[in-house]
Amino acid sequence: MKHSKLPWVAARFTKANGEKIETVADVAETIFGSAMKGKRAELFGVTNGIEDESGLEKVICYTGNGPTSDFNAAYIVLCCNSHEALMDALKDARYALYGDGPGNPTIDAAIAAGEGPG
Repeated sequence: MKHSKLPWVAARFTKANGEKIETVADVAETIFGSAMKGKRAELFGVTNGIEDESGLEKVICYTGNGPTSDFNAAYIVLCCNSHEALMDALKDARYALYGDGPGNPTIDAAIAAGEGPG
């Protein structure tokens, strides 16, 4: 998988002229300008994978139509899903180490301190 060069940062965009985005039309115009820089007639991104009543999936983010946009979307999904699996494994390990889970005073104290599984 060849995604865009790291590191990445979360960003809040402005209009092409540097002014603050203030309307939904500004958002659409900014995305349109970005899309026109790409050469692919495809749009990539991440969804929640669940269709609503109209058959559409909720968009989490668009990664665009650039040369690595498909890989960027796949990389975001891989990282998020791997993080979730890691957190579940750590929670299971902490339960195994400290006892049988919630209700155990050691676990409850760790959770309250922001250190335990949650």
